[in-house]
Amino acid sequence: MQTTLLTNRELKGFIKVADILTCGDRDFPKFSTTDFYKKVDYILEELPKEDFDGIKLLFNVFSFLPSFLISFIVFLTENPFGPSFIKNNLFKINSGLKGIVFTLYYSRLPGEGERIFSLLGWDTKIPGYVGTNKFNELN
Repeated sequence: MQTTLLTNRELKGFIKVADILTCGDRDFPKFSTTDFYKKVDYILEELPKEDFDGIKLLFNVFSFLPSFLISFIVFLTENPFGPSFIKNNLFKINSGLKGIVFTLYYSRLPGEGERIFSLLGWDTKIPGYVGTNKFNELN
């Protein structure tokens, strides 16, 4: 596994939650069957220190939990209850997890990313814009 910002244990937790959020089917790949995790540093390096430390802790905890408990935690973040400070923090966790995973999964990375976009039938080109995807430059 390759990342300079996550330990192997944290990366394991990240891939476990990423597989839950992008579970795949017969056409779409599970996150773990791609090499998208290799680009996670480019997302994590943009996080504020507090958020980065928190997400590392969460990934570390996920590495020890079975998938059904991680699925339950993800469910709680999507359907929070309780006092507003708990609900607000659960929403933040949900946004953070999905932001990292979906940014990688749907960034049209070379290989599987191109296939995902083809399956979606989604054309993200902006007429007249001559720019590049930052991730494609990082092969």
